[in-house]
Amino acid sequence: MMRTNDHITDLDAIELSSGWNYNSKLETGKNALLSDSLLRDIKVLSSNAKGDADILETELRAVINSMSQNEGKSVDALKNSTASLKNNLTKLKEQLDKTTH
Repeated sequence: MMRTNDHITDLDAIELSSGWNYNSKLETGKNALLSDSLLRDIKVLSSNAKGDADILETELRAVINSMSQNEGKSVDALKNSTASLKNNLTKLKEQLDKTTH
Protein backbone atom coordinates (compact mmCIF):
# COMPACT_ATOMS: atom_id res chain seq x y z
CA MET A 1 0.00 0.00 0.00
CA MET A 2 1.34 3.44 -0.90
CA ARG A 3 2.37 5.58 2.04
CA THR A 4 0.76 8.97 2.61
CA ASN A 5 3.66 11.39 2.61
CA ASP A 6 4.73 14.36 0.53
CA HIS A 7 7.11 12.53 -1.78
CA ILE A 8 7.13 9.41 -3.92
CA THR A 9 9.51 6.73 -2.68
CA ASP A 10 11.14 4.06 -4.85
CA LEU A 11 8.63 1.52 -3.53
CA ASP A 12 5.77 3.85 -4.43
CA ALA A 13 7.19 4.22 -7.94
CA ILE A 14 7.28 0.44 -8.35
CA GLU A 15 3.70 0.13 -7.10
CA LEU A 16 2.55 2.90 -9.42
CA SER A 17 4.30 1.45 -12.45
CA SER A 18 3.00 -2.08 -11.82
CA GLY A 19 -0.60 -0.91 -11.44
CA TRP A 20 -0.61 1.58 -14.30
CA ASN A 21 -3.10 1.16 -17.10
CA TYR A 22 -0.85 2.27 -19.93
CA ASN A 23 -3.52 1.86 -22.59
CA SER A 24 -5.69 4.55 -21.00
CA LYS A 25 -2.69 6.88 -20.76
CA LEU A 26 -1.77 6.71 -24.45
CA GLU A 27 -3.10 9.11 -27.02
CA THR A 28 -4.31 7.55 -30.19
CA GLY A 29 -2.39 8.63 -33.22
CA LYS A 30 0.22 7.54 -35.68
CA ASN A 31 2.90 6.87 -33.07
CA ALA A 32 0.74 6.49 -29.92
CA LEU A 33 2.50 9.39 -28.20
CA LEU A 34 2.57 9.52 -24.42
CA SER A 35 -0.03 11.80 -22.90
CA ASP A 36 1.13 14.93 -21.11
CA SER A 37 0.12 13.58 -17.70
CA LEU A 38 1.98 10.30 -18.17
CA LEU A 39 5.05 12.15 -19.42
CA ARG A 40 4.86 14.45 -16.38
CA ASP A 41 4.60 11.42 -14.07
CA ILE A 42 7.61 9.79 -15.73
CA LYS A 43 9.63 12.99 -15.31
CA VAL A 44 8.66 13.22 -11.61
CA LEU A 45 9.65 9.60 -10.96
CA SER A 46 12.89 10.03 -12.92
CA SER A 47 13.67 13.21 -11.03
CA ASN A 48 13.10 11.44 -7.70
CA ALA A 49 15.33 8.57 -8.81
CA LYS A 50 18.00 11.07 -9.90
CA GLY A 51 17.84 12.69 -6.46
CA ASP A 52 18.30 9.30 -4.82
CA ALA A 53 21.26 8.61 -7.13
CA ASP A 54 22.80 11.97 -6.18
CA ILE A 55 22.50 11.12 -2.47
CA LEU A 56 24.01 7.68 -3.07
CA GLU A 57 26.89 9.23 -5.02
CA THR A 58 27.60 11.68 -2.17
CA GLU A 59 27.60 8.89 0.40
CA LEU A 60 29.78 6.75 -1.84
CA ARG A 61 32.31 9.59 -2.16
CA ALA A 62 32.43 9.86 1.64
CA VAL A 63 33.09 6.12 1.92
CA ILE A 64 35.82 6.28 -0.75
CA ASN A 65 37.49 9.25 0.94
CA SER A 66 37.37 7.51 4.31
CA MET A 67 38.81 4.33 2.85
CA SER A 68 41.55 6.28 1.04
CA GLN A 69 42.85 7.46 4.40
CA ASN A 70 43.28 3.89 5.62
CA GLU A 71 45.58 1.12 4.46
CA GLY A 72 45.21 -2.63 4.18
CA LYS A 73 44.29 -5.32 1.68
CA SER A 74 40.62 -5.44 2.67
CA VAL A 75 40.35 -1.67 2.30
CA ASP A 76 41.99 -1.82 -1.14
CA ALA A 77 39.57 -4.55 -2.21
CA LEU A 78 36.59 -2.50 -1.04
CA LYS A 79 37.97 0.58 -2.78
CA ASN A 80 38.27 -1.34 -6.07
CA SER A 81 34.70 -2.65 -5.81
CA THR A 82 33.34 0.83 -5.15
CA ALA A 83 34.98 2.06 -8.36
CA SER A 84 32.70 -0.26 -10.34
CA LEU A 85 29.67 0.88 -8.36
CA LYS A 86 30.61 4.52 -8.93
CA ASN A 87 30.92 3.88 -12.69
CA ASN A 88 27.49 2.22 -12.81
CA LEU A 89 25.98 5.03 -10.75
CA THR A 90 27.38 7.61 -13.19
CA LYS A 91 25.79 5.73 -16.10
CA LEU A 92 22.46 5.56 -14.24
CA LYS A 93 22.52 9.29 -13.55
CA GLU A 94 23.24 10.03 -17.22
CA GLN A 95 20.23 7.95 -18.28
CA LEU A 96 17.98 9.53 -15.64
CA ASP A 97 19.16 12.97 -16.70
CA LYS A 98 17.97 12.22 -20.24
CA THR A 99 14.46 11.39 -19.02
CA THR A 100 14.10 14.49 -16.87
CA HIS A 101 14.79 16.97 -19.68
